[in-house]
Amino acid sequence: MQKLLVLVSLLVSMSHAQDWVKTEYHDDLHNESGVKFFLAAHEQGGGIEVVCSNGKLKAAWLLTDKVADATVRSNFVGDLSTEVDVEYRRDAEPKPHHLSLSVSKDFRGVLLQRSEKDRPRGFEDIKSGHGFENLLYGPVGLGGGEWHRNKKANNWARKLIVGVSAYGDSDSVFTFDVPDPSGVNGECGIK
Repeated sequence: MQKLLVLVSLLVSMSHAQDWVKTEYHDDLHNESGVKFFLAAHEQGGGIEVVCSNGKLKAAWLLTDKVADATVRSNFVGDLSTEVDVEYRRDAEPKPHHLSLSVSKDFRGVLLQRSEKDRPRGFEDIKSGHGFENLLYGPVGLGGGEWHRNKKANNWARKLIVGVSAYGDSDSVFTFDVPDPSGVNGECGIK
């Protein structure tokens, strides 16, 4: 009985710890394998998942338990995408930053970033192309701006607050204590 109590208390304490949880995966259908990293939010129902294969980033997702309030947008050649507005604030920044990012088919995942080869033609927007890195290192500016300087110095956001508009519900707001992303960056080829 005492061993069970110790195990339960360990699992409860681990569920509140903020750390990148690494798991391996194998996709038999596409003959692909790699690693997934997950960072749980303090709030239940949210997290960041980063999927890597062959030493390269495949996709990074912000997961939510609510349905995102998405908008259908068209690019200059008429291709359609479904996007959701995301706001984020890093550390002690006074104002939030804004990104418009693609949303999953079930509207419960926001695509933060994906590999270059998986981006649809015409949707190579720098914001959606580097959304995960924007959250960690700050917004992209002229010449790379804050994002470039922070990335070069490995100065990531230690505390991250992310909000997603929810459909017919209060917005999803998630808080993360972000551990060192060097392991994620190294395994996923994020330089």
